[in-house]
Amino acid sequence: MRTLFCLLFMMAFSLNTFSQRVDENKLLYERKVQQYTKMKKTGGTLGIIGGGLTIVGVALVASADWEDEVDEYGYTTTTTDASGVLGIVSLSVGIPMAVTGIVLNSVGNRKLKEYTQKLENVNVGYFKSGQQNGITLAITF
Repeated sequence: MRTLFCLLFMMAFSLNTFSQRVDENKLLYERKVQQYTKMKKTGGTLGIIGGGLTIVGVALVASADWEDEVDEYGYTTTTTDASGVLGIVSLSVGIPMAVTGIVLNSVGNRKLKEYTQKLENVNVGYFKSGQQNGITLAITF
C-alpha cells in the first residue's frame, strides 16, 4: 500500500513539473511571436507611409519651377519654389522611413516564421520503459 501511495505521489509530482515545463516554453515562444508580429506590422506601416511620402516628394520635385543661374565663376546654382522645397523635405523623410519599414518588416517576418515553427516543434512526452519513468522535452530545429 505504501509503495502504491509513493508511486502515485511521484506520478502526480512528475505531471506537475511536466505541465510547468511546457508552459514556460510555450509562453516564451508565444511572447516572441507576439513581439515579432508587432514588429512586422510596424515595419509594414512605416514602409507604406515612407513609400507614399517618397512618391509625393518625387511628384512635387518634378512639378516645381527650377531656375538656373550662373555666378561669376561659371557654376550653376538652382533656386526652387515652395513645392520644390517641400518635395525635397518629403523625399528626405520618406526614403529613410521606407527603408526602415522594409528592414523591420523583413526581420519581423523572418523571426515570426522562426518562432512559429519552434512553437509548433516543441514536443513534450512521458515515457515508461520497464521500471524507468520519465519526461522528455524535445525541440526540433
